[in-house]
Amino acid sequence: MKVLLVTMEFVDPIFSGNGVLSRMVCAGLEREGHAVKILCGRKWDIEMHPHQALNITTIPLTTWGRLDREAGWEEFWKGAKDGNSLACSDVDDVDVILFVDWSSLLVVKQLLESNCFSSSGGLNPKIVFMCFRVFSASTSLHRNDDDLQFYKKMEQDSMLLSDHAVFLSRNDQAIMLREEGVEMPTSILFPPLRPEFVGWWCKQSGSTYAEFQKNNGSDKSMMTVTDNESGKERGHPRFRLLCCVRLSPEKHALSFVNVVRVLCQRGVVQQLGLVPTLCGSEADGDYARLVKATLRNVCDDCQCECDIIDGFVTHNELQRLFTETLVNIHPSKNDAYGMTIVEAAACGAISLVSNDGSVGAVELFETFMKNNKEVSANSCILLENVDDAEACASQIAAHLLQTADEESNANVEPMEGKGTVTTMDKEWGDDHCDTDKEESLSGYNSRSDTLVQIANSWTQTQYATALSSLLLDI
Repeated sequence: MKVLLVTMEFVDPIFSGNGVLSRMVCAGLEREGHAVKILCGRKWDIEMHPHQALNITTIPLTTWGRLDREAGWEEFWKGAKDGNSLACSDVDDVDVILFVDWSSLLVVKQLLESNCFSSSGGLNPKIVFMCFRVFSASTSLHRNDDDLQFYKKMEQDSMLLSDHAVFLSRNDQAIMLREEGVEMPTSILFPPLRPEFVGWWCKQSGSTYAEFQKNNGSDKSMMTVTDNESGKERGHPRFRLLCCVRLSPEKHALSFVNVVRVLCQRGVVQQLGLVPTLCGSEADGDYARLVKATLRNVCDDCQCECDIIDGFVTHNELQRLFTETLVNIHPSKNDAYGMTIVEAAACGAISLVSNDGSVGAVELFETFMKNNKEVSANSCILLENVDDAEACASQIAAHLLQTADEESNANVEPMEGKGTVTTMDKEWGDDHCDTDKEESLSGYNSRSDTLVQIANSWTQTQYATALSSLLLDI
């Protein structure tokens, strides 16, 4: 099958989960034996970097780093229109068009209106709307009612143009079918764990992490680790309170800062030597500067250090950060999925997430807990009203206390039933690592094992197989 993937974000420098997931869609379908062509945007002043997907047509965009109404979607459309002959020569024989979000809609319409598919006997290819986010439901993106109506119209038109729609969560599916009132075939496919993260923590815990525990005495309730950058001793091998989101208003990074402020006021940050850490690319310069300045002021006031990491970090950097993280705070109140929540779990770190059902990744954890009754909710994810800094701080403090108590027990029994989880109504064996191989895991490592199992329960191979079957059935 020949597939055309239309997405604004694909080539470097990517800045969001859209770029990550678009690349995984392409790589997965290619591994399933399909030929994939890419039509995407690129930052206007940067030449396209080599990528494993060889069949790529790019359109230069002067606006980069955004996916909302202020993004370069009009340039994307006009670029496809102006370069019509080139685009048509690249896509005239495709069987299926996948287009990501409303921002790719006009490009697909342009291709259809330009008779780009003449070599397929005059038959247009099947069209699949890949809805990575429901923008009409992201109220923080709406400056006024005109924005809301704009997103609704573009998303409704995306549904009407398509033969099938794929969503990242049940919540997004329900919103679109209810709000847009369009009856059409739809599917839900959770984004898969990136290949770089599959089984990664198991390899680390089998050497670096477990060896550290053995050398420092697993019977200690509070172990120490040296931070290579500062040379200071930490009260825990994991010392970060992390927030890893794009710095734009809809991600609500200021809510993370408010939680840090409360934890500082209670003395939790100082007592445990925690380092509040902010990591993410700037989508809104003014908002990003506000968040960073506020975090610095909060930490200065309580005489603790903070760590601010600018830009979209690599998977190696993320793995290091998550391995050093006690709690990953995901403050977004509406997120189609939230890939960093699962990637944190793949590195053994628990996340605090909105409790209103609007973050798609929570469904993966709930599915695991449904099929593993012995697992308690608070052992794998912390749910709270992310606008309530006091409540979030109380959740985190209680979690840290429980973790310290568990670490004092050097003989924690491994959780039964490891190796198999049920996800997406199918049973998948976890053959990526053997989490039972460690004989002396601390309580925190035992908890981390559960998190790693959840993260590894839905991988790119499984995602690609499901997506390929879906496309063949349309």
